[in-house]
Amino acid sequence: MASVLRLDYSLDEPIGGIRFGAKLIMPFPRVNLTIGSGAGALHQEKAGLGDIAVVPLVAGWEFETPVGHLNQSGEFGIVLPTGSFQATDAVNLGRNYTAFGFSQGNSLFPTKDTHIGFVTNSLLVIKILQPIINPVMSLSWTGRWVTK
Repeated sequence: MASVLRLDYSLDEPIGGIRFGAKLIMPFPRVNLTIGSGAGALHQEKAGLGDIAVVPLVAGWEFETPVGHLNQSGEFGIVLPTGSFQATDAVNLGRNYTAFGFSQGNSLFPTKDTHIGFVTNSLLVIKILQPIINPVMSLSWTGRWVTK
């Protein structure tokens, strides 16, 4: 379970047809883990601030197409390692590394009652391994279709 403080801001007027904005996402998770039962059971519970996401660039635009109204958006964000992390713990509120995320979404409305959406997310992870600084990078993509 988590509570999330999310602050979104967008400019009042588009610039060149694009509405720009920014986001700040602060999660406050509560994690409760129990493995086994009796005297040998492992139980850990943590609550507090998780990893904060700063999204300094959000851009969205919309226009009409021959097949309906289209909304598009894109954003760039950084996930900072602000949540508590202990490598020896089974439960952590943070990931202990910085991640850079890129997201792009499309929503097509062919009729007023139909919505088809597609979102693509990519995440570039840079891990700093202590005591030696050793960047490790990986890239992953996820996508989904949503029809209403």
